[in-house]
Amino acid sequence: MISDLLILTVILTLYFILLYVFSKKKLLEKYDINLFGPIVMVHFHKGKDIIEKIARHKRFWTIIGSAAVTVCFVLSVLLIPLLVWNALLSFQLPVEAAPSPILAIGLPGVNPIMSGVNFWYAVVGLIIAIVVHETAHGVMARIAGVELKSVGLMFLVIPIGAFVEPDEEELKKVARLKRIRVFAISPFTNIVLAIAFSLIFSLALMNMVHVKYEGVGVVYAAQDMPAQQVGIRPGMIITEIRDSTGTYVIRSSLDLQKYLSMKKVGDQITVKVYGGQSFNVTLASKAIYTKNASDVDKASLGIVMMDAREIEKIYDALRFPFSNVKSFINYAMLPFLELWGSSPLRKPYTDFLDTSIPSGLFWPLASTLYWIFWINLMLGITNSLPALPLDGGYVVREVVDWVTLKTKLSEVSREKFVSIICYTLTFFVAFLFILQFVGPYLRVIFS
Repeated sequence: MISDLLILTVILTLYFILLYVFSKKKLLEKYDINLFGPIVMVHFHKGKDIIEKIARHKRFWTIIGSAAVTVCFVLSVLLIPLLVWNALLSFQLPVEAAPSPILAIGLPGVNPIMSGVNFWYAVVGLIIAIVVHETAHGVMARIAGVELKSVGLMFLVIPIGAFVEPDEEELKKVARLKRIRVFAISPFTNIVLAIAFSLIFSLALMNMVHVKYEGVGVVYAAQDMPAQQVGIRPGMIITEIRDSTGTYVIRSSLDLQKYLSMKKVGDQITVKVYGGQSFNVTLASKAIYTKNASDVDKASLGIVMMDAREIEKIYDALRFPFSNVKSFINYAMLPFLELWGSSPLRKPYTDFLDTSIPSGLFWPLASTLYWIFWINLMLGITNSLPALPLDGGYVVREVVDWVTLKTKLSEVSREKFVSIICYTLTFFVAFLFILQFVGPYLRVIFS
């Protein structure tokens, strides 16, 4: 932890020193770069040309934009009860299980689920998601006939985003539906991209994996217990056990449990794992691991195990994430499993599998595709929330404004009413979001 903090401090110090030097020497202006606080904004003239080329397919984007309006508005409405449900669930959590507010910060290296081994996967996913998001805004703005002031990327040591800046005054003057399309297209595009990468990940890559052998997978080997002492490690598959009475084939954890129930503490056995390795083990008391007095006379290897069939079920769920709502929620929660050391995209689970592509290439590729899916999904859903200044908030504002046109309210009263509705929704969404983090503490205070 200290070394990571030191490295981060050194990198940020160098970053600010370079910014200061470049600013003094007027190098930033020379290359069409400007600063927004500590954020470096690099402008690209070719970015406008790319957007212009994409926007030539006007009929296609108009149809997509209309679909985006419907999806974004419906999603904005449906997300409110979901937030309410999450907020209520938070009151059932113990304080020690309360989520950290840092999980709400979507920056690689800061957010714990976007750190460590996932850092670069998150960076790639974030860059793709934001570039797609902003490009979609730019394309729909040009479809609406709105000029783009600038296009570029934002850096804070690493790339943290992209920007497309349409002419705000022109945008206010275009027809309402065209304006709503500009807001709705980006979260819609992120969600469509998320679905596309999810299908590639699930239908293509996850169908290339299968469990190496039917046996018992070692998920964890307890410190100072027999299995760990002789070299049995997580990722191995136990297939057979030999002792003085004969050889026993192990096909499930039930087989292993039945065998151990017949043995005594101190008995010597030979454990064979998939691949041909054998380990001579002296069984120890299960109580050493469980700290339970009732386990003193029970013989144990000191492992947490999982059947090959159960391992296969984990990857079946990754192959068919859209089969039901529960499966999809579990699928979308995979990054959080990293915090608990139980992600099926990491060891020891990946060691139980054979892949069609060499594993050194397969699993980084699978992780990259998954993170592109995940960050696009999170960005799309977050921006669909009916809260300003998110895209969903602007969509809802335009819809509410259109509905109130049919009332007899004066222009001033109508604008005030629309503002009250939109800002009430914004504060309500913010309140529900905060509750997810403070709910467990509030339950303790008021109970």
